[in-house]
Amino acid sequence: MAPIDSLPAELLLYILHHALPPAPPSYSTFATRSRLLRSIALVSKSWREIAQAELLAHPLVHTAEQIAMLETSIDLKGATSFRTLRVGDGGRALHGGLAMELLQKATPKEVWLHTVNGLVLDDLAECDGLEELHCFKCTFVKPNTRRAPSIDQEPPPLASLRALHLDGCQFATYPTSLPRLKTLSLHIFDHPKIIAVAAQAKRLSDWVLGLAPQLLAFSFNPATYLHLRLMHHLNQLISLRFIDLSHAAFLSDRPQLLDGLPSSLHTLRITDSYLEADQLAAFIARSPTRPWRIIVVVGGALSDGVIRLMRLEGVTVKLELRRTREGEELITGERVARQEEWVDAGFWEAGNWNQVVWYTFS
Repeated sequence: MAPIDSLPAELLLYILHHALPPAPPSYSTFATRSRLLRSIALVSKSWREIAQAELLAHPLVHTAEQIAMLETSIDLKGATSFRTLRVGDGGRALHGGLAMELLQKATPKEVWLHTVNGLVLDDLAECDGLEELHCFKCTFVKPNTRRAPSIDQEPPPLASLRALHLDGCQFATYPTSLPRLKTLSLHIFDHPKIIAVAAQAKRLSDWVLGLAPQLLAFSFNPATYLHLRLMHHLNQLISLRFIDLSHAAFLSDRPQLLDGLPSSLHTLRITDSYLEADQLAAFIARSPTRPWRIIVVVGGALSDGVIRLMRLEGVTVKLELRRTREGEELITGERVARQEEWVDAGFWEAGNWNQVVWYTFS
């Protein structure tokens, strides 16, 4: 048998890509992809060169020591090939200053931050080319008074950011200048011991509504008090085309809240068990001119409600198979369609984490 190094580089790359989770990696596949690439690098010199290039394109760093090593590598070799970067989730919280220094050197297009404390929003403006930011269990603080802008000075714009995903994060201030933001995902949970919930809810709602002229895709959990206020003002998001209400269990008791959705909306993502098909059908009948697309998240056998929903005229229904943390499907049978085909061509799946799927409008 010929040695593996004798295979053409194109074939080696083809084999490698079939052995790995797809790129760019999602939150749930980052660690798996990194681990497999490190194993592949031990096979031969040819495999090592290919694996190292893939690792550099999507770095994963857990600790302050790994951040320092990556920064040293950037200083020596540059970072022109960086596409995505994941920082944190090593069991201990990281300081925001370390993460920001790395982002400003690496200049990736997509970043995942996990359990990073003391982040300063103004510093993100110095991360050239950052288009998509995912933050999980991070805290954002006000800038140091020595660096804070004066009262009449506008904060620096996050000019390149197109998508912002926040899960379990806390903010001292919200970014006010996001000129290109199209996609916003909020899964911030109530925490009355830390914040004044009523004041925080108003501040959060005012911030989101301030993005109304440009926001195209919005995902949030309206079941918490912080987000419930938003549900009553969604009609002000006049450009919104896609909304994810997959956590909205309360809609089965208050379906009239659907009437407050903006007239520009045409794609709705919701969980099978959270809304009766008859209620959704009645809502759709009240807005017959919209070309409705409904994404239904299912975690078991199809309910009668979903089947009735699929028979409605003028409505495209796609099924999304809920997955476990390990990525296994919780419903048997072949997937109905690839998720990229479930909504407009402008939406693409950026990644998933523990049954939460993000869609980005490009």
